[in-house]
Amino acid sequence: MIHKKIKDFIYLVRTLGLSHLLRMKRAHDFGLKYCRGYMVSECLNTLFEIGLFENIKKEEYLDIDKYAELKHLNKRKLRFICDYLYSVKIFDKNNDFYLLTPEGRIL
Repeated sequence: MIHKKIKDFIYLVRTLGLSHLLRMKRAHDFGLKYCRGYMVSECLNTLFEIGLFENIKKEEYLDIDKYAELKHLNKRKLRFICDYLYSVKIFDKNNDFYLLTPEGRIL
């Protein structure tokens, strides 16, 4: 697997040139922070609209299955949103329970 990645990298360097690859990487990194900020905002807005943060404030944690049933929400979609916020360190996860991280509490 690693051998194939190295071969692919060498192919790209030969085809596009190292300076072009580095410019593409900088552009990707620059754009990613704005895209990620937009996605975090949309996810937070969605969870605020369904009252999820009020529930976490009251319960101190979120049980996805229980909350989805209570609000008649799609469990799978709610889990995707919460897992994304876990990946950017707004939520902490303990089995099927989500908690706000210190950074998440600031928001």
